[in-house]
Amino acid sequence: MPVRKIGDNWYFDVRINGVRNRQLIPNAGENFRFHDLRHTAGTRLAEAGADAFTIKDILGHASIQTSAIYVHATDEGKRRAINALGQYAENFGQKLVKNEKEQV
Repeated sequence: MPVRKIGDNWYFDVRINGVRNRQLIPNAGENFRFHDLRHTAGTRLAEAGADAFTIKDILGHASIQTSAIYVHATDEGKRRAINALGQYAENFGQKLVKNEKEQV
């Protein structure tokens, strides 16, 4: 994926079905490194729900352990996980109560 600096902005060009699509890389200041995009891609893929094997393949790694270096927890992801855990606990509690009533 070619990365180019045009004026003061950084862009990357993506070809989808032969059509070039230039995307601005937001907040890419003087310290921007192309390698930073690997961290962003790994994190965004995980946030979107991609499994570890898919992330590994997309990033081109031989092992999931290597890909794990590029996936970072986000505050929003942590919130969703805690909410899901709370929902699970609530549903599990309802199942326990229902099973106890059936046994009586």
